[in-house]
Amino acid sequence: MIDSLFNATVSALCYSLLEPAYKGTEPNTGVLNQVADFALDQHSRMPDFLRLPFKLVCLFFVFETFILSGTLFHRQTLAWRRSRIQSWKNSKLSPKRDFIKFFDSLAWLSWYGFQPQESASPASLNAK
Repeated sequence: MIDSLFNATVSALCYSLLEPAYKGTEPNTGVLNQVADFALDQHSRMPDFLRLPFKLVCLFFVFETFILSGTLFHRQTLAWRRSRIQSWKNSKLSPKRDFIKFFDSLAWLSWYGFQPQESASPASLNAK
């Protein structure tokens, strides 16, 4: 149960972080799923002393969301998820900022890696 909650949260986090890349168009769910799988794979490759703390911070993120809204993070609207992410990005607590930065970096890195060259260029993102 904890693993499925972690997986759902990381997927929703990646989808939400990449929303600017597909805003106004239908998202390519195949690519988004690859991005989420990549982030989960990178987490599973972490050494034990990092893997558990990251999972605990993620679960804290989920439970904080649940306490504030009564719903789990991955079941929230995109706008609400983006506001929670922004809140953590601007937090005074370094682990919160680092958690978002880690998944933000992985999401964008893999997004560009899984896109065809013409649709992943920065110029195409600015044109949207």
